[in-house]
Amino acid sequence: MPMYPTDLHQGQSPARKVSVWYIWGALSFFFFVVQCATGISMLLGMQHQLPNPLIHTLHFWSSNLLLASIALHLVAVFVLKLLGNPRVYGLMSGMALFVAVVVFATSGYLLPMDEVMYFGSGLLRQLLTLHVLVLPALTLPLLGAHLWLVRHEGQERQSARAQQDTGIGFSDVTAG
Repeated sequence: MPMYPTDLHQGQSPARKVSVWYIWGALSFFFFVVQCATGISMLLGMQHQLPNPLIHTLHFWSSNLLLASIALHLVAVFVLKLLGNPRVYGLMSGMALFVAVVVFATSGYLLPMDEVMYFGSGLLRQLLTLHVLVLPALTLPLLGAHLWLVRHEGQERQSARAQQDTGIGFSDVTAG
């Protein structure tokens, strides 16, 4: 009896390893979504008044946690040895995303959240434009490409490698 929807057309489910290292990619994506939501909220609120301190604090802390979770995700890739020939482009896109997030964090840190920001110089406006327009326009397609590459290159090869390492698949363990 199939346990997952993917089992219906494959006959058996792929081998799955359970480890704490697998959470960091999903957690990084969660913090990225929080960054987008709080950033858009602050940008919309900027037209009327200074940003809500709670939203600003969430944006600040989720930025720090995003950097930490991406760094741990990168460590997990090396610890789990998820490198090699089929995953080169996923690794390169992940490194480019890490650089983009560092530039995001640096440009956001340089933006003051007070009256100077709203009535400030041309340099502050250019930095704000970089932070809210240019970087998202570059990062969102890169994130989509990274997720597609991980799904396309990583999942099929990973399950075959895990089955070779253990000699048994997930369905073999549950069937007996």
